[in-house]
Amino acid sequence: MSSRGLGDLLEALGSAGPTEAEVARLLPPLDSFAHVREATSQLLRWGAEGKLPFSVVATLIKACDVGFRCLQAESRERQHGATRVERDA
Repeated sequence: MSSRGLGDLLEALGSAGPTEAEVARLLPPLDSFAHVREATSQLLRWGAEGKLPFSVVATLIKACDVGFRCLQAESRERQHGATRVERDA
């Protein structure tokens, strides 16, 4: 989901902020670097706007960090695997 779509939906929600189910639905899956960046930015906006408590934002940002590190590890594995295959050829 694009940031614009998230912003439109949050505007419709008003100042109450998203519920737990809405947060889960609104945030993108942490399956790419772009999605991790989008989720982190959205969480920071919600926190700055007071739509989510700091403790919730901090916990979800930590999840984004873990997702980012997993993506980095997968990327390194693919790069090293490709290098090994090239050397063996």
